Amino acid sequence: IQWGTVSPAANRTSTVKAFPIAFPTACFVVLATPKRTANPNNVDIIYINATTTANFTYYNTSSTDVTQFSWIAIGN
Repeated sequence: IQWGTVSPAANRTSTVKAFPIAFPTACFVVLATPKRTANPNNVDIIYINATTTANFTYYNTSSTDVTQFSWIAIGN
């Protein structure tokens, strides 16, 4: 299990985040929880696009509302 926080750019593009330590065999899942500092009624999401043993790719649907998100990854 690994975890961390990211301050995503508000550019609505895919971004790669490296794991602190690569998983030896596989990454099974990455979950993200956004922290909102602006309008709580907006629907802004962090999508996890892809995972490898070394990193995950995420997409921020917000232009400015999501300023940080926490993530947790499970693998072996």
